[in-house]
This record gives sequence, structure tokens and C-alpha cells, in this order.
Amino acid sequence: MDLATEQAMNLQGAAAGERTLESVVIVDAGASWQLTEHTVLSTSIRNLTDELYYVSADEQAAFAHGRSVQLNLSLTL
Repeated sequence: MDLATEQAMNLQGAAAGERTLESVVIVDAGASWQLTEHTVLSTSIRNLTDELYYVSADEQAAFAHGRSVQLNLSLTL
């Protein structure tokens, strides 16, 4: 990043060593089903649209994880 870009970012509210973050909309979805009296199946999808975004304003921050899917089977005694 060149000095002019860093100075422009600082004028927008980012501190030294930080970048200005854009707004991001993340969509998560989930559902669960009661299969029996003692069994529940559930699933969830995080970042459904597979949005690419930073986890922090820090210039060395990594991108957030992409889309992920979780499947859960719960049994109660």
C-alpha cells in the first residue's frame, strides 16, 4: 500500500495499521427436525452466499472462513 492510500484511509477513520472495512451482509440458515422422542437432526449453513470479507480492520487480518455446513444428530436418553 502506498503512503497516499494509507493517509486517505486514516482520514476515513482507520487508525495506522488498519484498513477501512466495507459493510458486509452475511446470511446464515438452519433447521432442525424432531425425528423421534429422543432424536433430533439439525443442520446449519454459515455464510450461505460465500461472502469474502476480513475478520478485522487490522492490515494483517485474514479473510473470514467461507461457506460452511454443519450437520448434527442429537440423541437423549
